Amino acid sequence: MNDHNTYAISGGHAYTIKAAKQILNSGGNAIDAAIAAYWMCMVAEPFMASAGAGGFAMIREPDGNMVSMDFFCQTPKSKMKPEHSDLFPITVDFGTTTEKFYVGMASVAVPGAIAALWEMHRKWATIPMRELIQPAIEATKEGIPLEEFQAYECQLLKCIYELDPRGKEIFLKTDGQRKQFGERISMDHFPDFAETMAIEGADLFYKGEIASTVVQLCKEKGGNLSMNDLESYQLGITKPFSFSWNEKMVHSNPFPSVGAMIQAAILKGLENKKDIRPSSKGHFDLISSISRKVFDIKDDLSLLTRYLSELGVKSSFQNHGSHKWGGTSHFNIVDKNGLAISLSTSIGEGSGTFIPGTDMQLNNMLGELALLPNGIHSWDIDVRLQSMMCPTMVTDDQNNLLMQIGSGGAGRIPFAMAQTIYNHFELGMNLEDSVSFPRVIYDGNLYQIEQGYQDISSEIEHKIWDTSSLYFGGTHAVVQQDRRYQAVGDPRRYGKASVKTD
Repeated sequence: MNDHNTYAISGGHAYTIKAAKQILNSGGNAIDAAIAAYWMCMVAEPFMASAGAGGFAMIREPDGNMVSMDFFCQTPKSKMKPEHSDLFPITVDFGTTTEKFYVGMASVAVPGAIAALWEMHRKWATIPMRELIQPAIEATKEGIPLEEFQAYECQLLKCIYELDPRGKEIFLKTDGQRKQFGERISMDHFPDFAETMAIEGADLFYKGEIASTVVQLCKEKGGNLSMNDLESYQLGITKPFSFSWNEKMVHSNPFPSVGAMIQAAILKGLENKKDIRPSSKGHFDLISSISRKVFDIKDDLSLLTRYLSELGVKSSFQNHGSHKWGGTSHFNIVDKNGLAISLSTSIGEGSGTFIPGTDMQLNNMLGELALLPNGIHSWDIDVRLQSMMCPTMVTDDQNNLLMQIGSGGAGRIPFAMAQTIYNHFELGMNLEDSVSFPRVIYDGNLYQIEQGYQDISSEIEHKIWDTSSLYFGGTHAVVQQDRRYQAVGDPRRYGKASVKTD
């Protein structure tokens, strides 16, 4: 029992935080709040969260027991011929660069979000699902104004969501222009969908009418999913991937969360490096050298596993090539009894297909060419996709919870998170400074650096950013010290946080 705190929350959107607060203030626990927050994410952060999404969660029970939940996407059990597939390239313009993705029904893998919500509710929740959906329903009926980050995503992904007439209706104005910052979006079909789900349960999505609708879309448009794929989806519920670090324990999701393995490799390289002056040349040299070393081995899981073993960290993986890095949302919640959750979720870039009658866009987890080196159709059948998402918790030697943290940022996720953890625990920064401190990301060609480091050698290929950017991730975090919580949402992605004390 925490004598000084009622709860702490951090996440990517004010409405997500508001939904969690509403449930906690009404007497719900952290999992009740997380379920309400996730429903809210579906309508407030629709380019990252959806009933058609997947993700990972770390859950810590009040007695200190930790559970890893893998609700990421599964590849179909069979693969249609490429010439019959609804799969086509879309080029997304990021301003300074462009990237090609594949979308369409054949880019959709089996989503796990709904399965996760119902399992969390079964095991930990205290409030009926029908009540937990209400904050999202109420917000949807009023219309949710686009925040800065969502407005940016609305611009960035227009070429994908406008493929579906329903996407146009939600995100475009009557003149065909996209909605701007501050303008409201309203998913009019969502309330009926959510209310029906609350009554009928997850079977509606995986075995019932919604499943039949998705399978029929696949038959008509050229997708791979069958009723068997949806009916057989299984959550992965296991012990976390844990390792010792700096007289503490770090806990995250095991494989297929490759991001957790990469984060471990970076953190072990930064372990016991306390005598560093922040922003100094020595600080940059340390971060850059370790980032480069880990970057160079991160795509070869055999090398990464061997490197971790040399550092005393046990890890394992299944050798298949189906992995995906997409747009990600994250939130952390902890309640007065110490029940805590750290959850990350993604729909990739979105497939451009909305499930009729739901306003939920399906994922495009099979649609990123850069991560399928043998070609866009080269994914393995019936395997769990790999991901960089790695919601994380840090505990002390008495198993007391010290930190919850997670991030968006595609392949940069574990690098951003590891630097934030290092800043707080090794360099002694407070949480706000740990999150906002300039980051260094090696991208394979040059070092991308947020402004603030000193004496960077001109011989190092690099680019200095004069403003903070969502490129460098969004590490939302909660820490506990002296029985008091602090919570911070990363300003790079307009993150929000809330702490309530007795």
